[in-house]
Amino acid sequence: IFFRFFPNPYPEMIAAPRQSILSRPIRKNAPLRNTENIDVEYEHSQARLHAKQQRYQEQEDYRRRCLEGTREEKVHLQEERRQEMQEAVTWKSSRKLQEKAHDKTVVDRSMQRQEYCQDAEKSAEAQKREYLKSVMEENKRLAEERRREADRRKVADQERERQEGSFWDRTPRSFR
Repeated sequence: IFFRFFPNPYPEMIAAPRQSILSRPIRKNAPLRNTENIDVEYEHSQARLHAKQQRYQEQEDYRRRCLEGTREEKVHLQEERRQEMQEAVTWKSSRKLQEKAHDKTVVDRSMQRQEYCQDAEKSAEAQKREYLKSVMEENKRLAEERRREADRRKVADQERERQEGSFWDRTPRSFR
């Protein structure tokens, strides 16, 4: 009633009505089916149906031979099962051989890697020893040079002192 007489100075403050799914526009033109693929889809579905029927027929025929078959059919089924079991045994044994061969190659590779790492560690240790040995020899050489230089200075100082004479030699005897 208030806004009927006084217009709203802030229209953005009033909430908009909620959208409803019923207020969506209705499509006039429904999408047409893809007529190019109808034949292909039909052929695929017919092939799937035929394959399914074939599987059911084979299962039914197998059950009939197992339950109601003649002696020759039962002997034939036993031979088929025996051959299948033999194939399974050979496949399993070949699979075990393959696994053993694979395990052997894995072990060989790990051994080679371990030997390579050990060789690398030994060579690194040898290089480090050689480096430390060369550093030690260089330090010995430098220490020897310093010692020789100190000896030379000492000898030079003694020689200079001998040539200069001592303090007491230069002072008169009366002050001694």
